[in-house]
Amino acid sequence: MFSSLARCASRAALHVLKGTSRPSKPGKLPCFGHQTLAVVPLPTVGGSTVVRHAQVLDHKRLLQVEWDDGSYSFYPFTWLRDNCQCPLCMLQSAKARSLLLTDLDVHTGMDQVQITENNKVSITWPDQHSSEFEPDWLKKRCFSPEARQARQEELFLNASDTSTPFPTRFFSISVTNLQ
Repeated sequence: MFSSLARCASRAALHVLKGTSRPSKPGKLPCFGHQTLAVVPLPTVGGSTVVRHAQVLDHKRLLQVEWDDGSYSFYPFTWLRDNCQCPLCMLQSAKARSLLLTDLDVHTGMDQVQITENNKVSITWPDQHSSEFEPDWLKKRCFSPEARQARQEELFLNASDTSTPFPTRFFSISVTNLQ
C-alpha cells in the first residue's frame, strides 16, 4: 500500500524535478492518520521549497510532508533522528555526524512536529532533543522511487546523453601493442 502511495504522490514531484508541468490528472492519494500536527498558510518563502503541512504517521513510523506543489514525501523516524543537523549531532566543520550509532534509538517516536516561522520542519523527540530540517534539504532527499531515479540519472553519465566521446580500445590490439 505504501509503494502505491509513493508512486502516486511522487508523480508530481518527478515532474517538478524535471521542470515539466504537473500531470493533468493526478493519481488518487490514500490518506493515513487523522491528526494534523502542523499547517503553514504561506504560499512562498523567497522562491524556495515550502512545506504546506506535516503529519506524524505513528502506525507507519513515518513523517508525511506535503509540499506547496501538492506532492508528498515520507521520511522514517529513525532516518530523521540519525540525520539531525543540530550542533550536538553534527560536526559542522567536517560535515559529519557526531551521533554514535550506539546512541541512536532505532525505535524512536516523535513527541511533536511543527513548521517554524521560517518554514523549517521542527521535531521534538521523546528524549526532548530537537531537530530542525530545511525544506530544500528534505525535498532533495525524498525517498520516492521517482526522486531516487532522478538522483541516479544525475550521478551517472550515459554515452547517449553526452556529446563527449569516450575513448575506447579493443583489448586484442592493446595486448599486441604491449609486446
